[in-house]
Formats: sequence, structure tokens, C-alpha cells
Amino acid sequence: MDPVRIREAYTRMNDAEILTFLKEEGLKLSGDAFLILREELKKRNMGADQLAAIEHEIILRASINKERAADQLNNDLYADAIAFAFSQKEKGSRDYDIYVGLIEKGINEEYSNIIVNRLDEGAKNLIEDARTGIITGWVISILGVAAILVTIEIKYFSFLGIMLLLSGILTIIASSRKRSRYEKVLENIKLEEQNRKGQTTL
Repeated sequence: MDPVRIREAYTRMNDAEILTFLKEEGLKLSGDAFLILREELKKRNMGADQLAAIEHEIILRASINKERAADQLNNDLYADAIAFAFSQKEKGSRDYDIYVGLIEKGINEEYSNIIVNRLDEGAKNLIEDARTGIITGWVISILGVAAILVTIEIKYFSFLGIMLLLSGILTIIASSRKRSRYEKVLENIKLEEQNRKGQTTL
């Protein structure tokens, strides 16, 4: 909004109106609008305590929002790091190369080390999740087939049955791919461990 119009609007308010406006709308204003309001109140030599309280609240909220943004950034960075580590291990990258790659992505050495050393545990958990997904897919598919058979008996088209069947099949396919991927990750982890042990004995 045009700053000139904002200033004119504040100027037209009487003292009671502008104080009420400050109380009810102060925290909702844009930065520029609030600064113009503060300027108008200072001209009238009023509302200093209310202004101070609202300014404190604005700073507090900004600080909280900044912390939340930082937490979200950390969460996103960590999720990206996990995805990177699994992707690299699936390709057969060595632990050290993954470790270096994580550091280059901005993950500190301690967390990079933890991520690399827990890849096998994470892969096993994800494989188990995939197996559960496959079972769920079969159950949904069977329910879909049952619904289709029942509706055939009563000569009625079952859109729900077809949707259940398709949903079950897609769940099985997605979960099977997930299981294969993390089984490959686990296989590469074990292969590197075997190679490491072989080099140690030489």
C-alpha cells in the first residue's frame, strides 16, 4: 500500500481511534505501516508504553520464527543428508567417500560419522517397512478382488473394488522397489565390511 495514503489515514484518526488501532492492529501491520504509525504517535507524544510493548512482541515473534526456520532448515538438511548417504551406498560408494560428501553438504563431522555408521540399521528398518507395505498391498488387493467378485454376483459394477485392487497393486510395486533398493544398500554395506576385513588380514 502507498505510504502516503497510510500516513494520511493515520493522520485522520483522532487520539482514541489511533490508540485503539495500535492495540488491535499493531501486530498485524507490515513493517513500513508500523513505522509510519509509530512516527504518527511520536508526533502526538502518546502511546509510548503501548508501542514499546508491541515492539517487544514483534521482536519476540521474529526471534521465534527465526528459530523455527533454523530448525526446519536443519531438519531439511538432515533429511537430504540421509537420502544422499543411502543413494551413494546404493551405488556402491565407500563409507569414507560418503562421509566426505556429507561434510561437503554442510553436515558436521560428528553427525556425518553417525549417519555413515547407522546406514545398515536404517536400511534394515526400511526393508522391514517395505515388507509391511507389501503385505498391506496384498491385503488391499484381496479386498478389491473380493469386492469385484461380490458385485459380479449381483450384476453390479464396483468402482470401489477396482480402485482397491489398483491401489493394492501399486502399493506392492512401490514397496517391492523400496525393499530391493535398501537390500542393495545392505548388500553393499556388507560387501565393504568383508573387503575391509580381508585387507586387515593381509
